[in-house]
Amino acid sequence: RSRTSTGAQSSSLPDLAKWPNISQKHISLISIGVLEMLSGLDTLDLFSIPVTESFPDMKKAYLRKIKRPMDFRTIEEDELQMYEEISELQEDLIQVFRNCVEYNSPQDKFGKSAISLWEQLNEVFEKVCKEEKVKIRWSR
Repeated sequence: RSRTSTGAQSSSLPDLAKWPNISQKHISLISIGVLEMLSGLDTLDLFSIPVTESFPDMKKAYLRKIKRPMDFRTIEEDELQMYEEISELQEDLIQVFRNCVEYNSPQDKFGKSAISLWEQLNEVFEKVCKEEKVKIRWSR
């Protein structure tokens, strides 16, 4: 699989191949499946709702440092219906995990959890597509 930059700013962060296009009629189905699978893998329950709701006492500090907050609920409720390509979901999910690493650190338990999920994104995408019988073709 070819590697394309998805905006990773550090060599310690995953650099994933961009998700290939799928039929627009499958975007919602695959997106929901990916979000559900990632939620199950998010054992610390870090990414399900906005950080500012989970930790209201750190809202000001968080928003000073993180310019584009993102979480699974925001993706499902606000972003999903606007996607024209499945790679937009991938970009938003990477934003979720990048924010966590940027706010915390790649070395603490939160950053490590974010990087672990980030590294599994393409595998999760492939698994959901296979389960839903949606064919994908990675560019070489």
